[in-house]
Amino acid sequence: MNPFLEVISDASFIKAMFSSLFFILLAFLLVRFHLVPLKTKEVLNDLVMKLFLPALAFTAFFSDFNQEQFFSSIGVFLLTIFFYLLLFLLSFLCFLHYKKEKARIYSIFSTLGQLTFFSIPLLKSIYSESVSAILIPASLMTIAFRLFLYLYSYIVLSGEKLSRENIWPFTKKILFNPIIIMMFLGMILFLIQNVTFQVDIDGISYGFLRIDKTAPFLYEPLKLLSDFSTPACMMLVGATLASVDIKNSIRKLSIWFISLFRSILSPLLVLAICLLIHKTGIFSFDEYTLSCLVIGFGAPMSAVIDAYASHFHKEEDVASGVCFLSTVFAFVSIPLCFTLIKLSLNVL
Repeated sequence: MNPFLEVISDASFIKAMFSSLFFILLAFLLVRFHLVPLKTKEVLNDLVMKLFLPALAFTAFFSDFNQEQFFSSIGVFLLTIFFYLLLFLLSFLCFLHYKKEKARIYSIFSTLGQLTFFSIPLLKSIYSESVSAILIPASLMTIAFRLFLYLYSYIVLSGEKLSRENIWPFTKKILFNPIIIMMFLGMILFLIQNVTFQVDIDGISYGFLRIDKTAPFLYEPLKLLSDFSTPACMMLVGATLASVDIKNSIRKLSIWFISLFRSILSPLLVLAICLLIHKTGIFSFDEYTLSCLVIGFGAPMSAVIDAYASHFHKEEDVASGVCFLSTVFAFVSIPLCFTLIKLSLNVL
């Protein structure tokens, strides 16, 4: 079967894409036509950041320890940092005909996508039968993502200078938030599960902290919270888009270029480099690690960046336009990216 037809006819893919589109449109319409209070977006954001995504980050690590898988995930984390640096540089060079400050801002719009709100929930839905295999490397990617989101991007868009006085507040913002804390806690339990006190469950030995096996009554509420992450994240994206001036989004050439860079050029470049790395034997990719990186770098522009731009009055019309247009493009580019991933797996 044609790889593209194979992707778009896959039941899990169709369900994930349709569900994402449904919840984005639902929230968009509810907010756009004032059918819900304006504060709904802020409440939803708090629930996502403080409950749903922390639960998702924690439960991602409840699987049997696999040393090869874990070190592969560390490799994905290091590659994520490399790709962010590369894309920041390439996009900055594309905008050098502007002033340096504007070029930096546009490079941020071009590089940082909705990893936690879009890519991870989507990947979780598509690979619902292999959740840990996709969420462990994806969770580690969020560390690099938050480093650039809360440190570099904030400094550029706010105009602040990094100093001894503000380095600790930035560090706290990156590391001491519920998502990162729960991710590290889940990772620790994942790593030590084979050296803790063991409990026999149906003839199989599990560490007593594997509550998905030893205390399912504790695990199930966390799992239910994590399941809310996909619809809640997509609704948050939709609620954000509802405040965008759509007419302005299709007028500026810079908005189209940044959105195309964000949705098409970025994931294609990541895929090409991954295949080159695989061919050299430096690092081996499977479908999960490849999908994490390619889809992670093909997501629409981060809503947090849009919020920064609006708050600090830095190119806010362009930021809102890119946020909208890159989301529209994503529903075309994501199927194409998955098709290329499937094709690539045949030659790896």
